[in-house]
Amino acid sequence: SGDAAQVSLFRKPAGIEFDNRWTFTSLRPNSSDTVSMTVKLLDDQGELVGRSLDVNYQIETTLGAVTATGHFTNGRMPVQFTAGDQTGNALITLTVDGGLTATTTLQIRFPTAATLALTATPSDLSNGAN
Repeated sequence: SGDAAQVSLFRKPAGIEFDNRWTFTSLRPNSSDTVSMTVKLLDDQGELVGRSLDVNYQIETTLGAVTATGHFTNGRMPVQFTAGDQTGNALITLTVDGGLTATTTLQIRFPTAATLALTATPSDLSNGAN
């Protein structure tokens, strides 16, 4: 009888990066605005490492709260960020064992007015001009 074996070769991880589609979007400082991002595990060719694995990691942010699963599926790991109650730029840093580090920034701003209502007293400010 013939024994069969399947061998899969993968390039080892050489880098990580955030896939952040929220760079030009401002979150409100309301402690509830939330965005999801993805961290990509890349090989030395800049391609996704096409395997699933658990990693030890450290993730931190300068504003708000951030969580990650610690599990890469086909080279991708979900990350969730929730704005806090302060305005500013939230710098998010993820470091995995082996020293690979990725950073990204999210903006937390008070919303700007969509309309502006003005009233004047007296209501006729023309001073007799036509």
